[in-house]
Parts: sequence; structure tokens; C-alpha cells
Amino acid sequence: MTTYEALVTDRARAAVEEQIAYIATQKQAPLAAGRLLGEIDRAIDTLSNLPHRCPRAPEDRLVAYTVRMHIVEEVSVTLPH
Repeated sequence: MTTYEALVTDRARAAVEEQIAYIATQKQAPLAAGRLLGEIDRAIDTLSNLPHRCPRAPEDRLVAYTVRMHIVEEVSVTLPH
């Protein structure tokens, strides 16, 4: 089976870390923050292993390569390939 490299930009990583920290501290829901992080990790795995089962991201039309997305709660995880 072909696998793809899921690239997580520094900006995206920072945004996820900020959201997870907000949920854990400001919303006082560390378990929910942990679950969300796990779901994001699973979405990245899905995009790496089965990208074609995920729809194209809106950014796809702006670049010369394919960008797929997997929505987790209200967070969109994208994969260029």
C-alpha cells in the first residue's frame, strides 16, 4: 500500500497546540483536549494511508498538487500530495 507523507506546518502545529491548551485550561477539560488531539492524530494517519477517501480541500484549486482534508470536530486537517 502506498503511504503519503503528511506535512504539518509550524503554523498548523502551533494552532493545534493553542487550541488544545485552550480546551485543557480555559475550558477546564483536559480529557476533551486529549481526545481531540488523538482524533487529529488519527486524521493525519488516515490522510497518510488513504487520502483518496477524504475530499479535496478548498486550497486544492490554488496549487499545482492535490490537497485533501479530513475534518475533526471543527478542525480541518489537510494533506498536500
